[in-house]
Amino acid sequence: MKPIFFIIFLFSTIFTQAQYITPNSNVNWNLDSLVAHSNGAVISTGVNTYQITQDLTIDLSDSFSILSGATVIIHENITLTIFGNFVVNDLQTTFTALDQNNPYRGFRFEEESNTSINNAILEYGGGLKVISSIFHLENSIIRNNQDILTTGAVIELSHGIPEIISNTFENNTKPAISSAGNVQVSPIIDNNIIQNNNTSNSNRPQINLGPSEENFQGIISNNIILGTSDNEMVGGIAISTLLGGVGNNRIENNEINNNRYGIAILGNNHTVEIINNLILDNNTQNEPMFGGSGINLNGSTSSVAILSSNTIEGNLWGITVQGAFEVNMGSPEIDGIISGENRFYNNGNGGAVYALYNNTPLDIQAPNNCWNNSTTNTLETAENVIFHNVDDNLLGTVHFNPLWNCYGVGIEENISEQITFYPNPTTDYFTINLSNENKIISYQLYNAIGKLIKAKSIISNEKVSLLNESRGIYFLKINGKNIESSVIKIIKE
Repeated sequence: MKPIFFIIFLFSTIFTQAQYITPNSNVNWNLDSLVAHSNGAVISTGVNTYQITQDLTIDLSDSFSILSGATVIIHENITLTIFGNFVVNDLQTTFTALDQNNPYRGFRFEEESNTSINNAILEYGGGLKVISSIFHLENSIIRNNQDILTTGAVIELSHGIPEIISNTFENNTKPAISSAGNVQVSPIIDNNIIQNNNTSNSNRPQINLGPSEENFQGIISNNIILGTSDNEMVGGIAISTLLGGVGNNRIENNEINNNRYGIAILGNNHTVEIINNLILDNNTQNEPMFGGSGINLNGSTSSVAILSSNTIEGNLWGITVQGAFEVNMGSPEIDGIISGENRFYNNGNGGAVYALYNNTPLDIQAPNNCWNNSTTNTLETAENVIFHNVDDNLLGTVHFNPLWNCYGVGIEENISEQITFYPNPTTDYFTINLSNENKIISYQLYNAIGKLIKAKSIISNEKVSLLNESRGIYFLKINGKNIESSVIKIIKE
């Protein structure tokens, strides 16, 4: 029996994961103090360079702060678990893997934790599992992470009102942000660049949320959500209450481009405001029976959507409504919101154009919209791109009179009395108009992810070509003597 006992003991020793747990003594730890006291779990390998060699846990009353730039290299299969406080706030801290082909397991933020991460790079790990309701991530880069500790997204949320602001998510194996269908979360997801996530090409969108926290509205605003044709199964934004709960969300001022679909709201008990989004070319799968909607609303009980000022172009369907989802696309003011002024163009499949497909028995109020963005925006041409009771008498009627004639309508932006811009939105060119010539100004034109496209100094009117650029959002920065530096958003349709 002794040899057998020895073998069992040997194997249990091999498979025990070494770890260091802070002593829960109300201490604020940093990397150097962990090097001194963690028995080799954290080691220093150079100036501002550290390695984490064992599982590391920050206990409930303790804190872990990184307030000066550092590179933290984490060994394979290592987990960082936070019960206490975790603060990263400096010019830049990088968390990366010792071997990019063998990622660390990831971060786990327990329910009691309080986390604020700013100006960090988190790469080649296994995800961030956020059980805590107090979580703030800002001005960081989250890239090239795999699905190890998290399986739904690189950041999995569990409850509360987490804040995810001004970050870049790119090339992660799973979606950027998710919450489960049986938890309640109302995140603030604002001003992020979210591109080419879910590289495993599973049937999930880049932002994938479940029901909302009670009495709080989730906000998805000012984000750029870009897909790729290689990942034809990946959607833009989806919010689901199929497992229960309520949805209370505002989706505003986003660009959603080149995904399988743009926005999908699924399940019951939703209140959703979808306002001023640019939803372009979400048709990567090119299977109209399985996706391709700019906006899809599918619910059967107590779900209401307000849609206003969206531009919906180049999708297989413009807006599709299923079940018994109530939709307001042009009614008078409700809760401070005046709906309408949605713009549709060239959404179609199978040789037909579908701006709005009402596949419900409910009527839809949809006056004051532009249905085909053309000189022939008439009641007759609008009827041709709307599917409703006229086409199938079992369906509700879309009430779309009067129209909003958006053809040729542009936003003429004024930086000063001397400088204006038109047309905006545009298709090929826009003009910088200097009413007082001989005023020297310079401009720089950037695409949606900050790449400089054009730069020039001018003293008279300038016609700026976008012919060779893709559709989407651009940013025009203007500088000049006695002119406050300004940035204008330009939309190419």
